[in-house]
Amino acid sequence: CNLDRDRNRNRNRNLDPNLDPNRNSDCNLDGSNNTSEIEILNLISSLNLTEHVILKGHPSSNIYSTGWVFVNSSTTEDEDLSLTIGEAGLCGLPVVCTDVGSSREVISDLKNNIIYGSIVPPQKPNQLAFAQLRVLCMTNGLRQIINKKCIDTLTIEELIKKGTKGIEVRMNDPSIKKYRQELGLLLRKRIIEKFSIDRFCREHEQLLWLSYLSHKREKNMTI
Repeated sequence: CNLDRDRNRNRNRNLDPNLDPNRNSDCNLDGSNNTSEIEILNLISSLNLTEHVILKGHPSSNIYSTGWVFVNSSTTEDEDLSLTIGEAGLCGLPVVCTDVGSSREVISDLKNNIIYGSIVPPQKPNQLAFAQLRVLCMTNGLRQIINKKCIDTLTIEELIKKGTKGIEVRMNDPSIKKYRQELGLLLRKRIIEKFSIDRFCREHEQLLWLSYLSHKREKNMTI
């Protein structure tokens, strides 16, 4: 899921009266799954969100480059490494994801306990929603990752009490946008350093050598 940047077109939409008709963001759903696609489309239509929630098929760099935050909501705990998280991070997007597979390792500096986005348990949609708002609004200490001298202690729970208008003002504030972009760039830097092709090849070469030496030692012991 990729939250698209400001849109000021097509303001006169047939929206649910309980929803804000002046919203200026979209949610792009990436990926392809024929089994659930019809169900998702029906849900989008029933909520009058066809102009705002868009199925994009397989993700591309164009989608990543227009986003504010990337959301990976995997529900299976046996999932391994999500390549889309790495792709989004390389495009400079902060990531909100569920704690499955190696996702935590990808978007976190485990040594210094820094998360370049937010991580929540799988199958917890409310927590996932709050996590997206935290990153979009750069609350709950996220600004301190960029600037350790920042004294902004606002939490998303406090911001929600101000209503949807307060949330929208915060996430569209130019300074907050800048902090959000810098958070994504820090994730990009981490992924380049920790998951580069050079490191990938070097570690695989080491595994091959260890396997070879182990096999050779066992063969000599047999003789």
